[in-house]
Amino acid sequence: MSDNFDRELQELKLEIQELKEQLSRTGQGGQQDLKDFGSRLINQVEDMLRDSLEKARQPIEKAGDYSRNLIETGEKKIEEKPLVSILAAFGVGLLVARLLERK
Repeated sequence: MSDNFDRELQELKLEIQELKEQLSRTGQGGQQDLKDFGSRLINQVEDMLRDSLEKARQPIEKAGDYSRNLIETGEKKIEEKPLVSILAAFGVGLLVARLLERK
């Protein structure tokens, strides 16, 4: 995902650079204004892309945290009652085997 944003950012920078070059050829008087405008525009686009990337990362990180907590809880339950865990795993294995035999 980040590579895609970086690639799009590079493309935007190139397009803005081309626009700056085209406008500088039309008149030298507004060249500094054009450079300032282009720099501000590039900064705004970079900020927007960073914000979008951060917003996309947040749900992924939350899902990872939830998965880690779920695994830790399962490990604690297994440590608390190892015999019950073994029997439950054996029972699930038998059930799956029976279901696969039917087909």
